[in-house]
Amino acid sequence: MRLPISSFVLASLLGFSLPAMAEGPAPASKIFSVDQNKEIERIVADYIKKHPEVIAHAMEDLQKREEAASAEAAKKVIASVRAELTQSTDDIVLGNPKGDVTMVEFYDYRCGYCKKAEEPIAAVLKDDPKLRVVLKSWPVLGPDSVTAARAVLAAKNQGNDKQLALHVALMAAKNPIDETKVMALAKELGLDVDRLKTDMADAKITAMIDKTRALASKLNIGGTPTFVLGEQILPGVDTAENFRKAIAMARKGS
Repeated sequence: MRLPISSFVLASLLGFSLPAMAEGPAPASKIFSVDQNKEIERIVADYIKKHPEVIAHAMEDLQKREEAASAEAAKKVIASVRAELTQSTDDIVLGNPKGDVTMVEFYDYRCGYCKKAEEPIAAVLKDDPKLRVVLKSWPVLGPDSVTAARAVLAAKNQGNDKQLALHVALMAAKNPIDETKVMALAKELGLDVDRLKTDMADAKITAMIDKTRALASKLNIGGTPTFVLGEQILPGVDTAENFRKAIAMARKGS
C-alpha cells in the first residue's frame, strides 16, 4: 500500500514505522483526511525550512546505502567469475606468478587513462613482491583498438617475451595507434609480421576478445581502465598509495 507522499515524508522525519502504518486495517488513503494532509504538508515544509540539513543528511544516507548495495552486488559477481578473472591463460601476467593477491586490469591500448595508470601500477609492483597483476585487453575505443588487441594476443604465438615487448611498446606509444603503427612496432621488436597478421585473423583471437567483453559485461564495467582487486571493482586511474591500501585490504580478506 502507498501512503500519501506528505504522510510518508512526515513519518520518515519522525521515525514512524511505515510497514506498520501500511499494514493496518484501514486503507492508506483513509489514514488522513484532506485537511489533515494539508496540515501535514505545512508542518513538513516548515520543518524543512527550519532544518534544511535533513535533506542533505537523507541524501547522504541514501548514497551510502546505494554504495553498500552496489558493493555487495559486485562482491557476489566477482566471486562467481573469479577463475575467469584470474586464471585465464590468454592474459599477460606481471609480477609474481604465484602472488598471494591478484589485481586484474581491463585496459585499451588507445586509452590515455590506461597509459597514465602504468606508472602507479609499476610502483606497486616494484614495492610488492607478492603482487600478481593480470592484464585483460578490452578494446572499447574502436576498430584500431581491436587491431592492437589482436596483435598483442596473437604475438604470444611467437613467445611470451615478444608479446610482453609489444604490449609495453603499445602502452608507451602515443595516439593515434593504428594498424600501420602496430606493425611498425612489431617489426622493430623482431616479430614476424606476416605470421602475426595471419595469427591475428584466427578465430581463437576473436573468441579471446569476446570472452573478455562478456566478462566485463557481467561485472558491469563501464570503461577503461578498471581494476578488480579482492572483492572490489575500482574504476579509473588511481594513485600508487590507494592501490597499496586496496591490496592490503584484499590481502587481509584472503
